[in-house]
Amino acid sequence: MVPAFAPGELCLCSPSTPIEDGDAVYVRFSPERDSECTFKRVYDLKDGRVELRADNTIYKPMIVPKEYIVRMSYVAAKITRFDKKKRGAV
Repeated sequence: MVPAFAPGELCLCSPSTPIEDGDAVYVRFSPERDSECTFKRVYDLKDGRVELRADNTIYKPMIVPKEYIVRMSYVAAKITRFDKKKRGAV
């Protein structure tokens, strides 16, 4: 499976959109964990934790207690940047 998000792409997040299992999300962790951010697919484990899975299966899923998540926003769209340098001569 190829990664759903490639370098140089932009993600448009919608914090007010409800999140369902399997949705792509932007996650920011609390300082108690590491204050980092990630894009993953989310699955609610119904026990106060979520499973965060990368689209690229070489990465193992992360099981994270919800109290370590400061923000989780639905990824509504991704935008691929048009790069003039990659374009052929006109």
